Amino acid sequence: MLNKIRGLLLASAIGLIVFSGIKIYSGYESSIGNIQFTDLEEGIDVQIENFKLSHESNGKKEWELKAHKAQINQKEDTTHLQKVDIKMARDNGRPFSISADQGTLNNKTEEFHLEGNVRLIGEPSLIKERMAKTNQSDPNPEAQTQ
Repeated sequence: MLNKIRGLLLASAIGLIVFSGIKIYSGYESSIGNIQFTDLEEGIDVQIENFKLSHESNGKKEWELKAHKAQINQKEDTTHLQKVDIKMARDNGRPFSISADQGTLNNKTEEFHLEGNVRLIGEPSLIKERMAKTNQSDPNPEAQTQ
């Protein structure tokens, strides 16, 4: 009789564990979203839709990059982005943003080239400040206006 009770308790415990596992697993949602495997264009190693990348320092978000699509070419060490939106925080708390139809990031040099409906939204003083620094550091200021 005692062995039947032990068996019943053991079966109940195993059933509870299995039920709990199923409930936990079925309620799990991945933050990655749907993953689809498709044939990629020539030269593209990885393609990510709804791409989002951010950088934090001391718990404060310094910048955030979003793109409709990111295509990584490891051979050329570049990342091509479509519908790019970059938001950057400033020390005074007033953010500025840059958006464009597309952009190319050189992963090695970290140079970013934007093209197509490029918009910079921010304080005029920020733009003057950045342009002054750029012109001081570059012996050929005309190269910055291309």
